[in-house]
Amino acid sequence: MTVRDLPVTSNAVGTVIFALTAIYAAAVFDTPAQWTGSITALALFTIGVFAFLWSFWNALQRSRTESIAVTQLYLLSGPAVPGRIRWTMNTLLVAQVLIALVTTLIRPNSPDGSPGSSLAVGFLVPMFGFGMNGLWAASHGRFEPRVDPGADPASSSIDRDGAVVGGQSAPGGATVEPAIVGADTDDSSLGGRIGQNAPMAETASEFTTIDASLEAIWAVVVDVERYPEWAHDVKQATIIETDPDGRPLLVEFVAAALGRSTHYSLRYDYSAAPDAVSWTMDKGDIQREIAGGYRFSVNPSGGTDVQYDVNIELVMPLPGFVKRRAEVRILNTLKELKARVEGQ
Repeated sequence: MTVRDLPVTSNAVGTVIFALTAIYAAAVFDTPAQWTGSITALALFTIGVFAFLWSFWNALQRSRTESIAVTQLYLLSGPAVPGRIRWTMNTLLVAQVLIALVTTLIRPNSPDGSPGSSLAVGFLVPMFGFGMNGLWAASHGRFEPRVDPGADPASSSIDRDGAVVGGQSAPGGATVEPAIVGADTDDSSLGGRIGQNAPMAETASEFTTIDASLEAIWAVVVDVERYPEWAHDVKQATIIETDPDGRPLLVEFVAAALGRSTHYSLRYDYSAAPDAVSWTMDKGDIQREIAGGYRFSVNPSGGTDVQYDVNIELVMPLPGFVKRRAEVRILNTLKELKARVEGQ
């Protein structure tokens, strides 16, 4: 059984258990039987509520880049879900409703003849079916990409299978809290590092012109142990290894992230120097992947053009409002570097 099959199998097993306990409670209808049926129904309802909320939260994150309707999420309508999955899951949902309806109609009154039946609690069970539907759709549904009329198509590339993740402070003072997993980038000027291994985060990029020579910029970029002096979120940088030219090769960072300190180490690649420097994560505590780099070119009008690209994927997703806040912060990615170089 694969992960994709888990919600389907769980839904089927839960429906069978509900059918057996509800029919037993309706047939025997004594106190133990009623308790058995009620406890089962309440347990399935509780699981369904958690699955419903989780799927809604997950879909909310995906809705930033994908168009998701409520009916697609909880009734599995449309092409986002395979027909076989839709038929199976909705059949189980209908079965849950019918089981609750039939058993309640069979025993509309309590054992002493007063109106009302404990079996009516079975009408809560379809929440379990809705939750399993949402769980499958939010995790595996293939929704159409959301079209943002104000977006610059040249500035980003988001794969339709993207999933939201969070981020932390990147080297050079750049803070990238969320990214979109699944975007493919292949930038040979960064030594083939960015986008080489899937899944990766979408490349977040920033460009600026620094009024300084390439040599002056390189001097600041490779002086990683002084990053805490000018990079706001970098608290400590320790060089573990250097290359034959004395440049940092493996660096451990302590940075501010999500209200706490995070530790990660980056391995640097100078194969494209002096036109570029790139890095990839060696290890991290809350990061799943980090890759990024600077690209440099001489500006004909004076100074040096600098392109900063970074991919960051964390082990936990973040809400949309945190993502939007981080998108604003990433626009300041090169400002600290620019201020440091030009201020010297």
